[in-house]
Amino acid sequence: MIVGIDYSLNCATMCYESENGIKIVCSGLKLSQEVKRRAIELYPFVSFLSPRLPHVQSSIADQFVSFILSDSKPEFVIEGASFGSVGRHSDIGEGLGRLLHAIEIKFPDTKIYRPAPTTVKKHATRSGKAKKPQMIEAWCKRLDLPLPQRYGKRGNILPGIPEESPWSDFADAYWMMDYGNFNYGDKYEKN
Repeated sequence: MIVGIDYSLNCATMCYESENGIKIVCSGLKLSQEVKRRAIELYPFVSFLSPRLPHVQSSIADQFVSFILSDSKPEFVIEGASFGSVGRHSDIGEGLGRLLHAIEIKFPDTKIYRPAPTTVKKHATRSGKAKKPQMIEAWCKRLDLPLPQRYGKRGNILPGIPEESPWSDFADAYWMMDYGNFNYGDKYEKN
């Protein structure tokens, strides 16, 4: 089993495939209840965590690994840091460090891969310079999902694909998993 993780500060997200299909688990720390409701209505395979204060990062890490069954022998594909995270590396590092520790405790012999974001973008869209809307569009097309809608401040629908969390985080975690399946797993036949 390959588990894809996009560890962002706004919306840490994990994607894996179970016997019932794709599952996406998201921290949703800074998301409104309205955004969460829209996400679950559009994509019923999404669930949100309830991180506990004051140790939010530890809570997210523990809840993430609790979703994975101990006997599943998972391998993890976790997105490497991007240049867009400048100035936030210590915050991301703290959360990621706690997650890696939780993984190591529960799955001591697991493999963890850290591909660069550009590598995964190229896998998903054939362009290492793909922007968030392109990644979301490729994810929706691959899984035959409806595109999420952009909403204005008054709840009105705007044109285009939203770039913000959680939509880009869902797509990134999925593409991490798919990249892992293609390069490290046995889901795709190698030529």
